[in-house]
Amino acid sequence: GYDGQAGIRRADLFNPATNEWISIAPLNSGRYQAGACGFAGRIWAVGGCDGWNCLASVEIFDPATGAWTAGPPLITPRRGAGLQEFQGKLYCVGGWDGSHSLSSTEVYDPATGAWATGPSMAMPRTNLGLVAADNTLYAIGGFSSKTFLNTMEALSSESEDWSTFCLVERSLKPQ
Repeated sequence: GYDGQAGIRRADLFNPATNEWISIAPLNSGRYQAGACGFAGRIWAVGGCDGWNCLASVEIFDPATGAWTAGPPLITPRRGAGLQEFQGKLYCVGGWDGSHSLSSTEVYDPATGAWATGPSMAMPRTNLGLVAADNTLYAIGGFSSKTFLNTMEALSSESEDWSTFCLVERSLKPQ
């Protein structure tokens, strides 16, 4: 979150059993526009902004210990990126580096414990939706330069490239 001057450290979790939000330990560093995702039984807070600078830092919350620890940093500092588990790896897609919207993808592989460069999207996008369904990773909407996007891109588990789709007369058509 953001308090108007800097990223905040507060963190909350939703408990579906009680239908309530609960406060957990604060992040080690305040950040806003971070990517957040459950991965490998932990919660990851990736990148974001401290108020002035885009971050490459990663924090990982372990529910067993109730503490945040530092994770492997991103290759490129970014905020407003999509974050999603896909095919046993963690994907950080798009975002903003402080000057430009990004089309790049970084992939965290638990086998190596590091981020690697993945396939770039056709269009840079920040503040996008990122979701995995049916063996495909979808990057949806977002913002690029001064334009809101009505397109989506898809990365199939069988492909190494993103495919682009656009909204045409209330249906999605491959471009």
